[in-house]
Amino acid sequence: MTTKKKILIVEDHVGLRRALEIAIRKRGYQTILASDGETGLQAVVEHRPDLVLLDIMLPRKSGFEVCQQLRRRNIAVPILVLTAKNADQDELLSFQLGADDFVRKPFNSETLMARIEALLLRSSLHGEAPEISFGSFILNVRARTLHDGVNRVPLTPREYALLEYLVTVPAGGAL
Repeated sequence: MTTKKKILIVEDHVGLRRALEIAIRKRGYQTILASDGETGLQAVVEHRPDLVLLDIMLPRKSGFEVCQQLRRRNIAVPILVLTAKNADQDELLSFQLGADDFVRKPFNSETLMARIEALLLRSSLHGEAPEISFGSFILNVRARTLHDGVNRVPLTPREYALLEYLVTVPAGGAL
């Protein structure tokens, strides 16, 4: 059985959030909703979505801050910024902070869905193994977790990133 891809919608405008939810579910995706940046950041950590649809002007934590914090934690989820901000500097800053795509409101819903599907396809073709085994340990790349065969081993984001690097670089590879 194939599991549905999960899309996190971080949007404070209730009507738009609901319309996005309906359109995305019609395409067969599961949705997770957040109405502010702080809740959106927590939802990424808790639910591990396959894509984040992120507004910039959010309460509690801006979309810029959310994007920056996700990338600082080495969370590689695709991020599509969806915003009413129309300055070129906002688009540039979004990409500099780690966004994968940028769409200005108002938008064409079919074009938005095509962009979402393209990002999901690219991320699924990335070629990362979902799990890497070494010794009695299993590193789950998608969930960013380490298990010792029975229990989850707690790691900080930096510890995880270092461990993932060490187990994926070929022996004798240069640092």
